[in-house]
Amino acid sequence: MTILEKIFVRFGGYSPATASQTPYEDREPIVKLGAAVIFSAIVAAEAATGTLTAKGTPNSPSGIEAQKSIEAHLSGAKLEIDRCLDAIVSGARVWLAGGSEVSSGVTLRDLLDSAIGTAVGRLYPRFGDADSRNWDKVFTEAKKGSREALKALGWNSEPGEHPVCKSILAEIGSEKLGKDIRERFDSPPFGWPRDAIDGALLALLAVERLAAIDSTNHAITYTSLSLERNKISLVRFKREDNPIGPADRIKLKGIFLAQGIPTAVGGEAAAAEAYLATLRKLASSAGGEAPLPLSPAAPLLTDIEGLLGNDRLRRILAEADHLKGLAEGWKRTAEALSKRLPRWNLLERLLERGDDAPGLKEVRAERDAILASRSIAAPLDPVEPLLAKVAVALRAVLNELIESHAHQFERLKTDLESEETWKRIEANQRPLILEGAGLRKPETVDVSTAEALLERLAERSLEAWDALIDALPGRIDAARKEAIRLLEPTTVTITLPKRVVRNEAELEAWLAEAREKVKSELAKGNPVSL
Repeated sequence: MTILEKIFVRFGGYSPATASQTPYEDREPIVKLGAAVIFSAIVAAEAATGTLTAKGTPNSPSGIEAQKSIEAHLSGAKLEIDRCLDAIVSGARVWLAGGSEVSSGVTLRDLLDSAIGTAVGRLYPRFGDADSRNWDKVFTEAKKGSREALKALGWNSEPGEHPVCKSILAEIGSEKLGKDIRERFDSPPFGWPRDAIDGALLALLAVERLAAIDSTNHAITYTSLSLERNKISLVRFKREDNPIGPADRIKLKGIFLAQGIPTAVGGEAAAAEAYLATLRKLASSAGGEAPLPLSPAAPLLTDIEGLLGNDRLRRILAEADHLKGLAEGWKRTAEALSKRLPRWNLLERLLERGDDAPGLKEVRAERDAILASRSIAAPLDPVEPLLAKVAVALRAVLNELIESHAHQFERLKTDLESEETWKRIEANQRPLILEGAGLRKPETVDVSTAEALLERLAERSLEAWDALIDALPGRIDAARKEAIRLLEPTTVTITLPKRVVRNEAELEAWLAEAREKVKSELAKGNPVSL
């Protein structure tokens, strides 16, 4: 059904006295007219139209004359129909549901306009509360954070007392979804425009009579909400009947600023969200996987995160000292871990490269105990003493290997230099031969710190040092052989005579010829390659 549900037309009389007692669907018509007149005109028009269609276009004079006569009858019937319709409209009467006749108006249009206005007033009696073209200005001002956005409507009192805002607060109760709020005030008896509903919601947010919460249970400020107006229907609105006073706002600003969080005007809810996120991050940084301690459970944070709007802000105010102590403790633990964890990682890497070095078994046992108890953040640093033990043990083993390598290198090199073959090698060629055999003079290495020790072991492990020492004799021998090769004279390649040998005498002759060629080169001191 629409506002003006039906217009009834009836041929015959009408009794207004029975209208209010008759079901709406069976109600008498609002227009009455004698049936015979209009029926005769309609029948005449239809008959003339049917005859003209059936006969087509005549060719004879008599046929043409008959066609003109029928067309004249059709025109007359149409004129009579128009006259009847004019009479219907000019004599129409309009009644509202319930039987009351509409009398304010001369023409049918006037009567219908009056009837529709009355019907709208009956369907939306509260429409007048929001009847203003300036709600879009209210929305724009509230979006900027103005606490006087309703002045655009000429309203200078407390926003919560405006009829629209007051109705919305009553409808929300403790909490309601934006979609449900819009649907309620779109419908009778309100019929309020969307600008009025959204503008009132933002105006109430700006003066903190409402809190807004998104689907992830995070607070939304009027500014962030306005940026995505199409999502208002998904937001939960909660009444705030006990606003935060100016003195408490100043305290909250100081609490948040202590954690590096500035507070915009009216932005306490957003700042509280950032404050709780900062504390949660601090709690996470005070623990983790072993050997770090377990991250603090922080039940107080969980409780506060579960609150919304002013309830959350008041709990932060009430627990300010407790929260400050927790934050400072977590910060101290996080700072200690930031220093100890790199040293722990260094300890682990040294132990990985320590193989079975003496003393490391006990260190590994202590390391495992720290892992099991997650005690890296203990008041007395447990990592540094272990790191010192590992460094001492590995430094001793590495220095011993370095010294052993240097001693063997010098001893084998001295033996090589005493040989006649090596003495015959040019002085500038000797380093090249040693280099080619993988023999280098041992260099002094820095193992003064744990970091330097790890760097040396990364370059060459303990096992690689053992292998290097074991390879020294073979490399000295390789250098000796290279020296001998360099001292040998140039080898001459001889091509033996080619011929066909048929008997033993020819074979002897060929052998004699080849022997002479070889003997000739040997006599010159040249090795011969055949």
